[in-house]
Amino acid sequence: MPTLPQNSTANWRCRPTPDSGLTKLTPDKRPLTACGTLPRRAIKTKRLLGMPQMLSDSSVPRLSESDAIIVDLRLATFGQRIAAGVVDFILAAIFIFLMGQWCSTSKNAASILVVPLALGGSLYSFIGHALYGRTVGKYILKIFVVRLNGSPIGWNESLRRSSVEGICGIVWAIGLVSAIYYLPSDSFHGQGWSALYKLLTPHFPQYVRTMLQAYGFWSWSEFITMLFNRRRRAIHDFIGSTMVIKRV
Repeated sequence: MPTLPQNSTANWRCRPTPDSGLTKLTPDKRPLTACGTLPRRAIKTKRLLGMPQMLSDSSVPRLSESDAIIVDLRLATFGQRIAAGVVDFILAAIFIFLMGQWCSTSKNAASILVVPLALGGSLYSFIGHALYGRTVGKYILKIFVVRLNGSPIGWNESLRRSSVEGICGIVWAIGLVSAIYYLPSDSFHGQGWSALYKLLTPHFPQYVRTMLQAYGFWSWSEFITMLFNRRRRAIHDFIGSTMVIKRV
């Protein structure tokens, strides 16, 4: 891995490029990073602060080996993001299946467990990204979420990324609780989540049904958005000001 020499006093400047606006150059004129857009190489500080979003021609930052090292960061591909999503979907499905099995045993159990059942997926994504920048699926695919300048995301960015999913989870939980209220106790006899859910859905309020249908369109729009922008960002990435990268 290339590193910067200690006590380097070389000037680091930017020049225009056709696609990225400005390119940061080493003293021997080799391109190092793109300023203001995703770099092929990024500067990683002790806190993985990444590169500055813009360096002017008049700026002359001086870095030493103790301040930074050079690491390769690349955008995650569409296939990698989909594969990570499939892994997380399977984990969420297993969680819902197990919780649903317990919900079907009694009305009292269902009244309590449907809330974590409905919110478990969004909380899993929110906490995983806030603490580690990734979920289990992203860990397996070796990709993770960062800010647009390459630095790790925090609770704020993770909350914004998961906001739509969280709102839908809350609405779904409200619909489940209200539907359980209308079902008689003898409807819960351990028949499993699939059979129980068929009994619950007719009792959903209309706004819950509308929200669930809208969330289906939202999910498809996420995939489409990733296909038509250079950084493969989904809508929730635009909301959270994040992108997904793969460390090389």
